Amino acid sequence: VGEGWAREAATDSGRALKWVAFLEFQHNPDVQTGSKAVGFEGVKELPRSPELRTLVRGGVPHSMRAQVWPRLTSALRKSATASLSYDGVLRAASKDAETKYKRQIEKDLLRTLPNNVFFGGAQAPGVARLRNVLTAGSWQFPDIGYCQGMGVVAGHLLLLVE
Repeated sequence: VGEGWAREAATDSGRALKWVAFLEFQHNPDVQTGSKAVGFEGVKELPRSPELRTLVRGGVPHSMRAQVWPRLTSALRKSATASLSYDGVLRAASKDAETKYKRQIEKDLLRTLPNNVFFGGAQAPGVARLRNVLTAGSWQFPDIGYCQGMGVVAGHLLLLVE
């Protein structure tokens, strides 16, 4: 088990270097002109290219998923132009003292991925985040609301982006 983990960490590390080089030197104009330090915060979207396709098929390193996936899905651009933000929805949902689905969400929180350290207890970091996502979603989309399977889907997505 130990050797497999070390091999996976080395592979992830090698992929991370390829992604950093791709993002910084091909998509960051500040780096290309030398006017700014290396970084890819200014990269809001990744245009499709053969090299990008190869990198995606090779896997996005776990350590970079939170930075890469929003750029791959155009989420950064979309959130900048959206009329409603996640924080705004969360604030509005929290003002409703008792949303229709709050009790069911609370019952399901500790049942969602209980063997995962991110969700494995009332004080685990993922539980509060999952509560927020499920509450905001049920408030934003009242015609859909909440059902038990949503916690598992949202939990896996949180694991990918956290």
